[in-house]
Amino acid sequence: MPTAKLFDLSGCVAVPVIGWIGAGRMGVPLAGFILKAGYPLVVCSRNVANRERLVAQGATAAATPADCVKAADIVFASLPDDDALRKVALGADGVLAHARRGAIFVETSTVSAEVSVEVDREASRLGIAYLRMPISGNAASAQHGDVSVFVSGPEPAWSKVKPVVQTFSKAQIKAISAVRSRRAT
Repeated sequence: MPTAKLFDLSGCVAVPVIGWIGAGRMGVPLAGFILKAGYPLVVCSRNVANRERLVAQGATAAATPADCVKAADIVFASLPDDDALRKVALGADGVLAHARRGAIFVETSTVSAEVSVEVDREASRLGIAYLRMPISGNAASAQHGDVSVFVSGPEPAWSKVKPVVQTFSKAQIKAISAVRSRRAT
């Protein structure tokens, strides 16, 4: 009698689930490149039309940041300002309150060094790696994956995130010092 052969998964690499918060002019195209590369993506955005554009490309919609991050290994936030980042990252329904220990939070927003340091402190306290990743480019360059990113934060987290970031950026520059990078933005 023949026996069923089980799949040998020893050489397989788990594909991280990506959470994306903020589907605006930059977020939609960048998240779209991640989807095209085959990563599972959960999207949360106040802009329903943009969220639905990503759902049409294969993303799963989430109603809140909490819902977005619960299953995510890596969470990106693309937000307009300090107040939005504080609410999304530090709020009761936010990323850090609901992300799993060991998750990675990548913040691409245009924010002050002060709020970035606040988020970093709380993420560290909770066992969540935090990468600050400002993006150089605009909505038109994002449409073509023609943006550059400047990253600061823990190297082990960056090594896990870099393949995802390479799906939507032409250049990735890792800062030597996270603190110095945050002060420079």
